[in-house]
Amino acid sequence: MIHWFYLIFMTFLRQRDQLLTAQVQYLKAENKILRSRCDFKIMTTPQERTKLLHYGLPLGKSIKDIIGIVTYKTFQRWKREFDDPDYRPKKVGRPRIPETLRQLIIRLAVENAWGYTRIKGELLKLSHCVGRSTIRRILKLEGVPDPYSRKDSAWHRFVQREMETLWACDFFCQPVFSLFGKKFLWALVFIHLETRKVYYAGCTTNPKSEWVEQKARQFCWYLNENDASIKYLLRDRDGKFSPKFDGIIEFEGIKVKRLPVKAPNLNAWVESWIGSLKRECLNHFIVINEKHLDYLVKEYVDHYNSERPHQSKDNKPLLQLPTPSNGDIKYKQRLGGLLKHYYREAA
Repeated sequence: MIHWFYLIFMTFLRQRDQLLTAQVQYLKAENKILRSRCDFKIMTTPQERTKLLHYGLPLGKSIKDIIGIVTYKTFQRWKREFDDPDYRPKKVGRPRIPETLRQLIIRLAVENAWGYTRIKGELLKLSHCVGRSTIRRILKLEGVPDPYSRKDSAWHRFVQREMETLWACDFFCQPVFSLFGKKFLWALVFIHLETRKVYYAGCTTNPKSEWVEQKARQFCWYLNENDASIKYLLRDRDGKFSPKFDGIIEFEGIKVKRLPVKAPNLNAWVESWIGSLKRECLNHFIVINEKHLDYLVKEYVDHYNSERPHQSKDNKPLLQLPTPSNGDIKYKQRLGGLLKHYYREAA
């Protein structure tokens, strides 16, 4: 009788053990899925660590198979800290940068418009070997902006000082699809940095030096007719700008400033305008010839110079006309409704 009772009892225990094992496997899989969906690291409190140690220590090394919230090494460190309150883990990694050196890095960045590599070289002269990434991290923690966005740079000061008499120019390329196949048109534009007013010089399939020089003369005539004040003209080092182009501009008392190679951020005003032109206008059309491109760009330039609000100008148009406080709201459209201008009709 006792023998049969023992067999029944052991069979029940095996089934119970298998059930518990299946439950543990399910909970492990569920916990793994939940942890994979968490985008943050779970930080445990001392009370939670004590609870996990209370239930985890009796399991011994078998806890490796079920632990999920932290690694097994972290659990061992908890155990050492629990057994010895004075235990402190060894610090790893590079030693901390001295405070005096941190202040020196900040000083060099604030007092000069230097980049991280330039600061690194200056520190080497002072017998301090600091990595470029360390310099960047220190300046970022201190809230010092990167050298490309510092408002106290020499270029930024020059632009702000000469904004009223500063113009910029650049070419942009537009593909053309005609009966004779695909070709490219090159267009030349000028922009006044202070007012954001744009002058469109024209386009051509072959921007030879003669064509560019003629556009320079027309630009000077435009300035004289509109009594525009100009002292500097910014341009990149595109080969289409011939030496005679600079000579015609400088003959009118205008200084041509050639920008460094591969530095479109220094000519950001005209680059930004070309991007707006393509996004808001040209990308919506298939250009077929030069006259078509001239028409599209001139329509956009007229809209840009007189009707379109500008964020840099308090969201107001460049041509500010008296606006009635009441009256019916009308709109004027260009290019088949692609460009719209809303206004109030005078009573």
